[in-house]
Amino acid sequence: MSGVALNYPYLNLVDQWRRGRPLWLAGALLSVGLELFSVLYFQKGLGLKPCLYCVYIREAIILIALGSLWAAICPSLGFFRILGHLVSLAGSFLVLFFSFKLETLNVIAKYWPDEYVSCGAR
Repeated sequence: MSGVALNYPYLNLVDQWRRGRPLWLAGALLSVGLELFSVLYFQKGLGLKPCLYCVYIREAIILIALGSLWAAICPSLGFFRILGHLVSLAGSFLVLFFSFKLETLNVIAKYWPDEYVSCGAR
């Protein structure tokens, strides 16, 4: 199939979006907005104190926002886009990693409450 031009209009639309600044700024704004919501709701509203893993998850979400902001500097250049993707992807993997660790601790605390404490707090 070399030499055959495939015409997919939706791929052109996605390519235009990723080369534009509004999509990257929306991603950064969404990350920061969810971060602020979680802080205000869980800490201020419910009065919960964050554990170490919760703080790591928050920092990783900020890393996602920083990657989006980096790509928003000049999204038409591949260097900024690729680096923004990589930083955001690293933040996403860190969020998943610490979320799984936190959930593992919560499951362990559910079944063995005398030996372990939830959220890694000692």
